[in-house]
Parts: sequence; C-alpha cells; structure tokens
Amino acid sequence: MQNLVEMIGKQITPELVNSLSSMTGGTAAETQNALKSVVPALVGGLAKQGSSVGGAQQMLDLVGKQTGGADLLGNLAGTLSDPAASQKMLSTGGDLVNGIFGKNTDGIVNAIASAAGIKGEAASSLLKMVAPIGAGVLAKVIKDGGLNASGLSNLLGGQADFVKAAAPKGLTDALGISTTPVPPAPPKAPTPPPAPQKRSLNWLWLVIGALALLALLWFLFLRPKPQTVDVLPASVQAPICAALGDLEKTVAGLPAVTADTTVDELKAGQGQVKAAFDNVVNALGQVRPDETKALQAAFKTYDDAVTGITGSSTVGDAFSGVTTARKGVADAQAKLLAGLNCK
Repeated sequence: MQNLVEMIGKQITPELVNSLSSMTGGTAAETQNALKSVVPALVGGLAKQGSSVGGAQQMLDLVGKQTGGADLLGNLAGTLSDPAASQKMLSTGGDLVNGIFGKNTDGIVNAIASAAGIKGEAASSLLKMVAPIGAGVLAKVIKDGGLNASGLSNLLGGQADFVKAAAPKGLTDALGISTTPVPPAPPKAPTPPPAPQKRSLNWLWLVIGALALLALLWFLFLRPKPQTVDVLPASVQAPICAALGDLEKTVAGLPAVTADTTVDELKAGQGQVKAAFDNVVNALGQVRPDETKALQAAFKTYDDAVTGITGSSTVGDAFSGVTTARKGVADAQAKLLAGLNCK
C-alpha cells in the first residue's frame, strides 16, 4: 500500500519550507512543524471522502480539474518564487481544500493551528499551498497505476493508519478518522518450569572464540577507513577562494529588496552579482565543474526572478521571490566556501 503522507512529504524540500515560511510570515522551524499537521490532515480528508467508490469518483473529478499536476511537481521551487504563479497555486489550493473538506474546512484549519501552535490564517495558507502538491502526487499515482474509482477507493481507504501514525494528537478526531483496535491476545496458560539439567561450560568457550573471530574480521575488513580529502593545490585554490569571497561580499553588500525598490536598482545589483558569479564559475569550472552546478542553479533562479519583472518601475509584490532567490545564491556560495576549506 502506497503511503501518500510520506510521498507528499518527500516533495516538500527544505528550500520549499523556506519559501512557504516567507509567504506565511513564520520561521522555517515553525513551518516545518506545522507541515507535520498539514500533510496528514490533507491525506486524511482525501481518505475520508474517497473511501467509497462514489466519493473516490468525486476525488477523481476534483483532481482532474487540477491543472499542471506533473509540471507543478517538477518546478515547485520556481512556482513558489514567482508571485503570480504562487498566487494562482494558492487560489487553486483553496478550491481543492473546499472540495475535500467542504463545510468542515474551518474546523480542520483550527485543528491544524492548535496542533502546530500557529495562527489560523497561517494554517489556512499552508493547507491551500500544500493541497495542489498533494493533488499532483495523487494524479501521478492514479496515472501510473491506471486507477479507476474502485482502485482509488481502495488506495484512499487504506490511508487511515498512515494518517493516524503521522498526525499529532487530536487532529485525527477532527478528521473523523479512526483505526480498528486489535483485541488483546488471551493470556496463555502458565507452563511448568523445565527440570534443571546439568550443563557443560564448553559452549561458553565456543561463544568466546566466535566473538574473537568476529572482532578480528571487523578490524581487518569492516572498520571505518580514514577518509582522505582531495585538497586542491594552493595555486589553484587561491583564485577560487578569492572569487567566492568576492561573490559573498557582493551579495551581502546589496541593499534589502522591498516593494518600493526600483527595477533599475534591482537590475544594477543583478549585474554585480552576475559578474562575481561568472568569476567563480570560470575559476572553479576549470578544475571541478560538477561542484558549480548548485551555484549555477541558484543563480539562474535569482536571474529569472529579476528578469521576469517587467512593465513597472518598482519591484512590487515580486520582492519576496527576489529576496528568496538571492538568499539561495548566498547559501550555495557558502557551501562552496566551506567545502573548499577557504579561510
């Protein structure tokens, strides 16, 4: 039986947690804790509504209206970093949540907020943002398994135990989900103790010898080997570290982005970051090209976020996506600094 709670949870990466926390106004730790209630609540709602064939057909129809299922899962980070796309995702999520929970939506939101210790508004936003992710996962399961209403009913009907195992105390009551308790086994009749037998100590020497042999084998073949670090020559490492340090100073020196920041100011900073970024790629790409991939991906997200702002003189609502993307560049650069032992 596929565990939808686990499958949806795997789609929510630390990068997505950071994006969700910036959108709801909480910290990453608060958002991560809240998701432990949001994901089981969503699967619990699907399980309750889809446990019958008729309800499963309604869930098939509801998921069928969810546009961009597979595409959304493949570009979650890009969707959340784009204000227009994330707003559309939030609106779609609202329709999904209403379709899954109906008149019980407010009660579920309040239960999530209480279990996670967050405000109801934040709980509602998280549930709406996670709902399209869950619909995308479910759409993929339906497609891969060729499920009809009956097959989907069997899948959703088997999720109750997964939800109960993952959900905080009290949330399953709000969802109306319970599992059938297993009755305790009847007590066995006591058996009489075996008659004492005269034992030999020969077995003890056999055990000691076997343990000694195992210890020797472990020492020779299984013990952890000391790891060696592939250190770059100083003449190669120095320019790379210098380029990384320059990128770090460039990003840190940029002014904070607000809704009132002008597009011209933002693109001027974009040019400074690109110049420093190109120096890093040119220096490191000659010796370790694979290690530049994470930084290149982070810079592309930042570059797309800035380039995508058109038709206005100020940044407006796009400031959140730009700020998150800029932080991604700083984080990728910091990992390279640490990995290359730059001091």
